[in-house]
Amino acid sequence: MVYYVIGYGYVRILGNHQQDELSFIYLPDSSEMKKIILVLLITLSFSTAKAQSGLTHIDTTCVWSIMTSGWGFMTSYYFIQGDTVLNGQHWKKIYNCYQDSTLSNPSFTCGIREENGRVFISNGMFTNDSLVYDHNLEVGDSVQVCMGYKVVDTVDYVLIDGLSRKRIVFADPWGGWHKEIWLEGIGSNSGLPYALTYGCLFDIAFDLLCVHKDGNLIFDNPMFDGCFISNVGIEEINSSVVFYPNPLTDISELKILNSNSVFQSLIIIDVSGRIIREIPVIANKARVDKSGLKNGLYFYYIKNESQALRGRFVVQ
Repeated sequence: MVYYVIGYGYVRILGNHQQDELSFIYLPDSSEMKKIILVLLITLSFSTAKAQSGLTHIDTTCVWSIMTSGWGFMTSYYFIQGDTVLNGQHWKKIYNCYQDSTLSNPSFTCGIREENGRVFISNGMFTNDSLVYDHNLEVGDSVQVCMGYKVVDTVDYVLIDGLSRKRIVFADPWGGWHKEIWLEGIGSNSGLPYALTYGCLFDIAFDLLCVHKDGNLIFDNPMFDGCFISNVGIEEINSSVVFYPNPLTDISELKILNSNSVFQSLIIIDVSGRIIREIPVIANKARVDKSGLKNGLYFYYIKNESQALRGRFVVQ
């Protein structure tokens, strides 16, 4: 006798793996039972698809913690509140609070609106709205960015805050140190209003650290430790630094130019804020060896007793 296994309950999809949480009943083989099974499978599929709908980036109960990096790094908090009209369209307003988790002194960032799975932003300065998300994309589809196109590499679903959310991962055109990732209802790993900007802005980048909903943490970026990262407050001086070659593939040299100050050490820090290495600076020069450094983005400080220069580099 042939038996069919029918599961009921649910399946959680995490990454590329399925975690089954099912109970089973066993039914004998028959043509009528095959029809019943088919109907059940169709019903379950419809229920699952329906459960995925309704997720939105315009969630006024969420706060996004986003790190800005360039010549240093700091964290700002973004939230959605109120309405506005820009270029004849109705938008929700995104605000940000620089280094202030109490959200007490917000500044207007841009407007945001959604339409049929597509998300647009606008600051009112340009007549054309910027498309920043399209959750209708599938594997092989592409979106235009500043330096060409990004192509969808994988599409799957992940469980966040009890909801299965579509995840779109783009192929990395810059050699493996940053992949654009979109999470339905969360946004880009570059931060809600900064999708598709990585590598497009001169000497500045954005990274999503955390998302809180109604004060509860629902997402934290595994690439970083904590929801607040900053080095604001260190005195800077008017000197220039040459780090070449950048990206670092074997050995790079750092030179401090136009400075009468003497610096003693070069400190290398990863994106989570951990000190990875300290290198002596001799005659305002230092050599950085790739050995022991994983591929990715790093920050550096060059310091003496009272002053510091800072910047960033990439390891490939």
